[in-house]
Amino acid sequence: MKILLIEPELSELSDKNNFFQWLENNGFTVSVAENTSAAIYKAKSELPDLIICNIVEVELDNYYLPKALCEFPTTAIIPLIFAIDKMTQANIRKTMEMGADDCISQSCTEKELLNAIAIRLDRLAFIRQWCTIQASENRFG
Repeated sequence: MKILLIEPELSELSDKNNFFQWLENNGFTVSVAENTSAAIYKAKSELPDLIICNIVEVELDNYYLPKALCEFPTTAIIPLIFAIDKMTQANIRKTMEMGADDCISQSCTEKELLNAIAIRLDRLAFIRQWCTIQASENRFG
């Protein structure tokens, strides 16, 4: 499974951010983008199974990401998990309104991260299966 990790502070990958190591240690192929523009380019060219946006603040630039992904059929169904530093009700609500499929704390445990990923990948598998069935039914009748 391929995961695109949006990490603005690339130097933090080996320091305080464990996401990269946790993902690799659990068998995921990880690609890293340092901003929204790079993430959109990589999402379109690499077609990851899931995107994790590790952001410090819920910023306007991040609002563009879900909208941009939905503009292309190949990226529209990619699950998007936002990891935010301040898990206030307002930030969680704002993140979900932006179009995130899930929202986790940047200080989450490895188990919490992997559970969030598993839930989103299970849902993606269901959507892909449904699309295949629909395409097959439309083709044959």
